[in-house]
Amino acid sequence: MTRAERHRGSCLCGAVVFEVSGPLPAPIACHCSMCRKVSGHFGVASEVPDAAIRLISDKSLRWFASSPKVRRGFCGVCGSSLLFDAVFKDWTGISMGAFDGATRTHLAQHIFVADKGDYYRITDGLPQNAQRPLGLRMSRAQRCLSSSAQGWERSHPSPAPCQPRSRSACPHARSTRSADARHPRRPYASPCWPDRA
Repeated sequence: MTRAERHRGSCLCGAVVFEVSGPLPAPIACHCSMCRKVSGHFGVASEVPDAAIRLISDKSLRWFASSPKVRRGFCGVCGSSLLFDAVFKDWTGISMGAFDGATRTHLAQHIFVADKGDYYRITDGLPQNAQRPLGLRMSRAQRCLSSSAQGWERSHPSPAPCQPRSRSACPHARSTRSADARHPRRPYASPCWPDRA
């Protein structure tokens, strides 16, 4: 029997340590203005299923809500940018530079290249997209949002929010396992509940 593939990573000072079970999905390079400011250049992350992530040490893990739909995890001691938590998705982006050893994966594409810095060129021949990732489809939860809902972007008509009585009653909500010490999050994520920020 072969041992399952595992990838361990950490912040610069070692206060935050994580492990991923299974192969890493091909990472994406994001050139948006937020990723450039967080990383100091552009962000490269692998979108890892939440179930495959285990936080071994998170004593200095801090979160910053960079938008209503994303929070970013970093070390409060050394400042290493580590995690990209998309609230309505079942994956978390992990910065490729945080992995300690060989990742056995390769960059797949560049996104938000319309926002890239003017001091470099992208010459690796990989697919480039001016904005959204190639092949990205909006989830039903995202389509459910009204155009005025907390700055969410919509490019086409969508159904109205379901107006639930509580966050957990929304049919589009998913539990985010806030009690799970390995991957703490808010108790429910619902695109239709007004206080989702």
